Amino acid sequence: MIVLGVTGSIGSGKSYFCKKFSAKKGVKFVSSDTMVHDLYAHNNQVLEFIKHNFTEALIENKIDRKMLGKIVFNDKKRRKILENFIYPLLKKKRKKQMDIYRRNGLKILVLEIPLLFENELQEECDYTLTVFCNKFIQEQRALKRAGFTRENFMRVLATQMNVQKKIRLSDFSVNSGRNISGRLNDIYFQLISK
Repeated sequence: MIVLGVTGSIGSGKSYFCKKFSAKKGVKFVSSDTMVHDLYAHNNQVLEFIKHNFTEALIENKIDRKMLGKIVFNDKKRRKILENFIYPLLKKKRKKQMDIYRRNGLKILVLEIPLLFENELQEECDYTLTVFCNKFIQEQRALKRAGFTRENFMRVLATQMNVQKKIRLSDFSVNSGRNISGRLNDIYFQLISK
């Protein structure tokens, strides 16, 4: 099984790319963000951790992801506390999913990992790909999210590696501000033929 790690900054179009790519024969897609949301919603260990460390992010004994995001993107120290707890759980969950797909004979697994290079997770991947677009398009996409402001966008962007550096570190790159179909097909055929 070939593992393609897909990254990109906020609003770059990485989820769109991953969904289109996973529509190809022999490809599945796993989103780190979705896995984290699942941990927040269904993991009692995570709930207890949040109760003790981020009490203000709880509403009726449930984690308010927007509030938690607001807290950690405004406080680097608290963000590190959360990351140091969540990332090992996320890595274990991702590995379990990868093992299932590998046993089932999947050809290509796409892992969407927004902070792939920042967290040095490229070792989990056979190939890496950065999705990017110009900053104006990126910001417009981010602002379409419910309750998302320019201030939120700038704060999140500040926590992420420069996109040009991500592109240099990647095996592939895709400009999502253009029609991605041709590039998507090229990459698919390169990987599926290995």
